[in-house]
Amino acid sequence: MLAAYPDRDVRVHVVWFNMVRTDARDRWPRDEIVDDRATHYWDEDKAVGRALASREELAGWRPVAWDVWLLYPPGVTWGDDAPLPAARGRTIIGTREELDAAIRDVPATTPAARLPAAPTVATTRPRAPHSDLASTLNSGPTRIPLALTVRGRP
Repeated sequence: MLAAYPDRDVRVHVVWFNMVRTDARDRWPRDEIVDDRATHYWDEDKAVGRALASREELAGWRPVAWDVWLLYPPGVTWGDDAPLPAARGRTIIGTREELDAAIRDVPATTPAARLPAAPTVATTRPRAPHSDLASTLNSGPTRIPLALTVRGRP
């Protein structure tokens, strides 16, 4: 989907964790969500999914939000509580048209005009290398410029 919008100034954070018995950090396909704007994370404790599901507005995703996408405007930070997304969907495949529309609505920019606080899109699909999410989240408020998707591998 990102390939369809190379001019969108977004960043994608793909958050992976075990949700079903076939999930494993070393079994992720390496050909999904391959884009320079995507960074993949391993969330052993499911901290992101639990934090999202703890929001009253996302209670339907309890106890752990997974196979979801979230879109945040530029400048939103992840503090003690998960921020409320501007747009969201579950499942990623089941709401792919809404996700496509959300990315399409991000203003197009030229590479030279991109700002450091560009929007972010995050998903939980495979690609190495993977950063440790816990160390990222524990290092202080995390900027989430545009979107976040959380998914265990089905």
